[in-house]
Amino acid sequence: MADEKDGRLDPEEAIKEENRFSFNLKDVTGKTLEGVYDYGNVTKRDRQVVSEVISFLQQRPGVPVSMLETELKQKFKIVDIPEQDIKKSLWYQITKDFPRDIKGHVQGHKQIQTENGPLRVPHLAFSCDLDELDKLINHILKKAKDMNIG
Repeated sequence: MADEKDGRLDPEEAIKEENRFSFNLKDVTGKTLEGVYDYGNVTKRDRQVVSEVISFLQQRPGVPVSMLETELKQKFKIVDIPEQDIKKSLWYQITKDFPRDIKGHVQGHKQIQTENGPLRVPHLAFSCDLDELDKLINHILKKAKDMNIG
């Protein structure tokens, strides 16, 4: 049975079948132990994920394993990559007070390497009638002049 004080199983309990894949097991230091994957209980979702990984690998022949590992960790959110804050961009600073909401919609991201590590840069898309674009250009030129840009 689990110890009442700290929730750890004694070694005899830990080897019992019903506890073998438990994610609540702790070692003697109190560190949570991760159970091994139960290949006898593969779900449809598990198969879909593995198929996605296989497809990804098949599309990238000759790519070094370390690079594939990094990409998979990013794709499956095992590691978080910070995203550039749109509100801190020059684009936002210049267009935030434009009368028409022209902030754009995030369509995807590119990833760049910075001195602080990888950064996801949003790809923005917007549409606007030509007369509104003319007003936007005039607005940008006025703001650039006011901000001493260019």
